[in-house]
Amino acid sequence: MNAQNLDALRQKFDEKGFLILPGALMPQEVRVINEALDRDLKSNDWPLKRGDGHLQDANILLRVPELDLTVENPRLMPILRTLIEDVTFDEFSAMFRNPTQVIPEKPAWHRDFKRNETYPLGIHALSLVYYLSDVSNTDHCFAMVEGTHNRWRDVKPGEHDRAREVDLLGPAGTAAFFHTALVHTARLRLGSRQRRTLHLYYGHADTPQISNYTDIPDRLRSKTDPFLPPKFYSKRRAGAK
Repeated sequence: MNAQNLDALRQKFDEKGFLILPGALMPQEVRVINEALDRDLKSNDWPLKRGDGHLQDANILLRVPELDLTVENPRLMPILRTLIEDVTFDEFSAMFRNPTQVIPEKPAWHRDFKRNETYPLGIHALSLVYYLSDVSNTDHCFAMVEGTHNRWRDVKPGEHDRAREVDLLGPAGTAAFFHTALVHTARLRLGSRQRRTLHLYYGHADTPQISNYTDIPDRLRSKTDPFLPPKFYSKRRAGAK
């Protein structure tokens, strides 16, 4: 990916607050990751349970090395480094949402963080979501409200222009970067198939790790890779030994 293409993607991200990235993972990679998650779920109790089989584990990297690819994905790293020059890896979680008959009356629209104008594009942190299952317009999906990262002071979550809502749809392997000041939610649908996702956060080298849940495995901390940012695996969560 050349500099001109990266500049165009950066401009698009600044305008919309997100980038949708088809084919971020190849089918074989998705299959290997899903098989590894299935094995882990059979032998470990994922700690976060929200009913109807909604499961999440934010420290699963310690057990499943097959997930490492998604953290330092070479297809996405040029984009990541364009959006955050001194980027660090900060948080990781795997999530399964099963079919449900319980649908909230209103989606839980929210922001993760305010903008931080100390950094380019106001990025306090950057989020990356991967789909590990196919997601159509009849399935649970991730949804975003275009442009709300630039209007966080005057557009409240849930009071936005509904015409600016964008559902993230696509086959397994689709991913999206999004600004953590962007209004977003999980849109649940009756009759959905199980939706499998990975949720990653990236930060800046000069800030504390944003996560108090994700420990970075020693196998990643000890890596020497000239293609990775110098401090990519330098973070340590508060209270970690």
